Amino acid sequence: MTYLYLSRVRDFLAREVCQKFQLKRPDPQSADHFELVHPSAWVGWPEPARSDRGRDDRAPALAVGLSDPIRDDGNNRIFPIQIAVVVYASGTVLQDGTLETDNTGYQDLLNFIDRITNAVINADEVGEGLTLASPEILVQPDNEQSQDFWLGQVAFTLRAPAAPRRAEAELI
Repeated sequence: MTYLYLSRVRDFLAREVCQKFQLKRPDPQSADHFELVHPSAWVGWPEPARSDRGRDDRAPALAVGLSDPIRDDGNNRIFPIQIAVVVYASGTVLQDGTLETDNTGYQDLLNFIDRITNAVINADEVGEGLTLASPEILVQPDNEQSQDFWLGQVAFTLRAPAAPRRAEAELI
C-alpha cells in the first residue's frame, strides 16, 4: 500500500505540476546547450533513466519519498511526504558565440517549489484517497549550486485510511 500511495502522489504532481511547464535539461552533446522539457516525476530516486539520446533524465525532476516513519493509529495512516526537487542550470550559456552567465537556476528551483506547494495546498486530494493532514508545508531550497544543478525539498503530511485490521483483512 505504501508504494501505491506514493505513486498516487507522484501521479498527482506529474499531472498538476510537471505537465504544466518546462525547465532546462542538459544536452549530452554540448555543455553549452540545453533543451526545455517537462520535469520528470519519480517515487524514490532511481538510477538515471536514459532517453533515446543518452541523456540523464533526472533533471529537471521531482522525487517523492518519506521523511519520517508512517504512523497508523487505527483511524488514519499518516504519511510524512518529502519531495526532492532538482533543476539544471549550467552557470553559463553560449549566446551568439559568447559565453554568458546564466543565473536562472535558483529562480527556476524556487518557481518549481512554488508550483508544487500551490498544487498541494489547493488540492482536495493529493492523489486518490490522500488529503493534507495539516496545512503546514515545509520548503527548503539549497542556497548553493551543486555543479550544474540546484536542489531543494518540499515536505508535508498526508492522511489516508488506516491499514485494514485483522477482522477487516479476513473479509477481503
